[in-house]
Amino acid sequence: ELLPRAEWQSLPGAEERSHTGSVRSLCFSPTGETLACGMASGRVVVLSVGIVEIAKVIEDRAEAPVVAFSPDGRFLAVGAECVVDVYDSSRDYRRVGCCKGHTAPVSQIDWGADGMRMRSCALDGGELRHWEMPRGAPSDAEACSAVAWATHTCVCAWENA
Repeated sequence: ELLPRAEWQSLPGAEERSHTGSVRSLCFSPTGETLACGMASGRVVVLSVGIVEIAKVIEDRAEAPVVAFSPDGRFLAVGAECVVDVYDSSRDYRRVGCCKGHTAPVSQIDWGADGMRMRSCALDGGELRHWEMPRGAPSDAEACSAVAWATHTCVCAWENA
């Protein structure tokens, strides 16, 4: 559980937003003020850490195995099924992009240091895709080879080969 049941039930809106079950991934925003939790149920629960309240619940996909904030914290990428959805935190986590093209569920997401590029790997470990942010248009892999990456979690990225 994310919080002890007594604390969770005391949060505003907790009765209609029960979140039990497995957490598949966690990601803090760069400021440390927000925590995104990818739940096995497909929900993404976004918590405001300082005041321990639910900031947003996203229920767009059947499963949410991976979550990653952009380096500036504005965008939240959610890898689910064979796509990566991109949400704008400054617009109440409205979906602003969708990266389509994977043939297996997404397992890792990395953001470019400038927040303008993103890459994702599929669960099979052999499929690496590059994207223009925030809309999620496919990007040329060759052009992304010189990108300075803020994170290095994609197992099939060039620097990990």
